[in-house]
Order: sequence, then C-alpha cells, then structure tokens
Amino acid sequence: MKLAPALGMFGVLTGATEANFITYPVEGYLPLQDPPTADLIKAKRLLGYMKTVLSTGIDTQEEKLIERDIGSWQLQGEPTVLVTLAHVFNYFAPLMCKVYLVEDVLMNFLLGILEVGGSVDEHPLIQQLLDLFWLLMEDFEVNECLKQLMMSLLRAYRFSPIIPDLGFQIHYLRLTTAILRHEKSRKYLLNNVLYPFHSTEMRITFDVLRSVVFFYIKTPLRVKEAGLEELIPTTWWPTSFDKEWVYMYRYQSNVFFLFHGKDEKDLRHETAEERLRRRAYERGCQRLKKRIEVVEELQVQILRLMLNNKDKGTGEASRYIFLNKFRKFLQENASNRGNPTVLCPPEYMVCFMHRLITAVRSYWDEGKRKSPGAISSEEAYVPPQLFYNGKVDYFDLQRLGGLLSHLKKTLK
Repeated sequence: MKLAPALGMFGVLTGATEANFITYPVEGYLPLQDPPTADLIKAKRLLGYMKTVLSTGIDTQEEKLIERDIGSWQLQGEPTVLVTLAHVFNYFAPLMCKVYLVEDVLMNFLLGILEVGGSVDEHPLIQQLLDLFWLLMEDFEVNECLKQLMMSLLRAYRFSPIIPDLGFQIHYLRLTTAILRHEKSRKYLLNNVLYPFHSTEMRITFDVLRSVVFFYIKTPLRVKEAGLEELIPTTWWPTSFDKEWVYMYRYQSNVFFLFHGKDEKDLRHETAEERLRRRAYERGCQRLKKRIEVVEELQVQILRLMLNNKDKGTGEASRYIFLNKFRKFLQENASNRGNPTVLCPPEYMVCFMHRLITAVRSYWDEGKRKSPGAISSEEAYVPPQLFYNGKVDYFDLQRLGGLLSHLKKTLK
C-alpha cells in the first residue's frame, strides 16, 4: 500500500528475510531496511586483500614475491601466507555472519571461481577456502557463514528466472556441488541446514523443503519470458492417429516431450511444410532435453555426495546422517494425518525421488562392478512381505491395500 512518494507498507510479510528487499527491489519504493553500505565496502576490500595474498607466492631462493594463479593455491606449506590471512580473517570473519554480505560478497566470489568453465573437480580452490574458513574462523562464525551461504543458494536457485539454457540453475547447482564436496562442511550442512527438523509446525513447513528445492526444475509460467519461443520456434502435432503411428510421451522434469516412433519410409504422407515443422519442433525439444539432463546430472551428483559412505574424517558418515534425516522427512510427509500445509508439494517430491533413485542405482551398479556375482539395479526389488511381516517399521502405514490385520491374515 502506497503511503507517500517512495514509501510503501507491506500488509503481510510471511517468511521474508532481510535480504529479500534488496534482492527484489520494487521500482519507486525504498526497501524496509537500507543495505549495510559500510560493511559491504569493508567486506569487499578485505576480500580483495585475501585475493592478493592468495595470488602471491614467495620465492625462497631469490627471496622475492611472485605472482601466481589463485586457482593453484594450496593451504599447506606456506606459514607466512597463513599468518597474513589470519590477520585478514580477524576482520573478515565477523562480517560473514551477516546474510547481506554472504550473498553479495562471498557467494558472488565463489560463483566467479566456477565461471571460468570446466568441471567442479577442476576448481579445488573452493575446497581450500573452506579449509581456511574452518581453520581461521570461530566455530559459530563458520557455522553461520555456511548456513547463510547455503540459504542464499537455495533462494537464488528457487527464484532465479527461467531461461532456455537453464544457465542460472546450472550455475547455482555447480557451486552447491563444490561446497558439498568439502566433507566437514557437508556434514554440518546435512545436520543443521539442509535437513533440520523442529517440533513446531511453522518451522517444519520451511525446513523440510530446504534441500528438496535443489532437485526441482521449475517450469516456466510464461512461455515468452522463458524464451521457449526461441528454443522451440514452432509447434507440431500429428494431424491424424492411425494404427501405424506410434507416439511416445516422455515426462522429464515437468516437461512433456512428444516424439514419433515411425520409420522414415512411413512418413510419405507428410507434406513438405509438415515435415519442416516436425523436424524444427523435435530439434528444439532435443535441445531443451539436453539442458534438463545437465541439471539432472548435477542434482544426482549432490545426492551422491550426501550418500557418501567413505568419509575420511571422524564421526558419522554423510550417508548415515542423510538417511536418518531422510527417514524423518518421509515420516512427516507419508502420514495422512499430517497438516497438508506442512507437507512437501508433490511436484517437488516426484523430482527429488527420481534423482534419489538414480543416485542409488549408480551406487548399486558400482558395487556390482566390484562384485560380479551381485544382481544389477535393474533386477533389484523389495520383497512385498517386508511391508507386513513386522521386520521394518513403516510408520504404521497401511501398505499393499487393506488393513494391516487383513494383510497378516491373508498373506502371512
């Protein structure tokens, strides 16, 4: 509601964070809170000092400073550099507890590291920086920094605009993957940020959606804004359905693709114009499908990291943490007695489960290659009696149709 020139009032604010009013400004209105300009300037200056230190080496033989690629910096073996960085972090670390600064300074810096291209494995600098954070920051500082960084990535992924190449989504998923490759950070995020569970329904509504957001590919609400007209310039639909035509609908990440399954020799009834439209349509669909597959592959990589069972550090393995949290997640979302407003939306759940099954299959098939006698993931199945013989606790759900007493009587 407009109150005065350049002033406005929000009638209702739900789930708003202090960063939203800066990230999504409204023309003609001032944000409810001014950005911390002084802290932003200070954080960017300190980050500049850090970059300078990381890109400077010491030639011990000639006793002089040399320039080097910042991406090749290693944490070990340079005590002078660590002492210098410790002085920088003395001022930098407290600033990284503020969401404005994490999103505008740190997240953009890390995204910039990945912008040069290549796979995530080719950018070990992010892992080295996270080691540096855990070494030179207090535990409460690095915990808050990681929390705000991951929440910023979640917001950026969820609300970024849809473009034909899905570039924004790919960019944020790549950084998420790079962060989760760091074992200590991954365990903290699994325990406290990605899968936290709280007793109050208001908190559950928000928390259970945190990591699931990364596995949903948002469909464009407006075709023109999403650029689909450029990607698929024409539409095509069969003019007739006879017994010789076979059409395949493939549902992939909320997008339906229509492909024909007829041999080229059976396309003689098509006119030249129909053929051109069909081929242009199919080329566009294939381009979109390939971009979706890139996103799906990154999402599967994230789940594979969460399912890692070979962590080198002490404490519980990532897989153990994830599966315990996942079980609670299923319990909250599988019970029909729950409040529908606190459940994970079906479209999110479908995408998440699809990526999870793909990740589990990949681990299963890796195990089969090591043990040739094991069955493949394609042959794997869950014996139906496990749902009613009492060996596994399924949250008191009625499975396989009928009451549990009826299942025990007829099937046991």
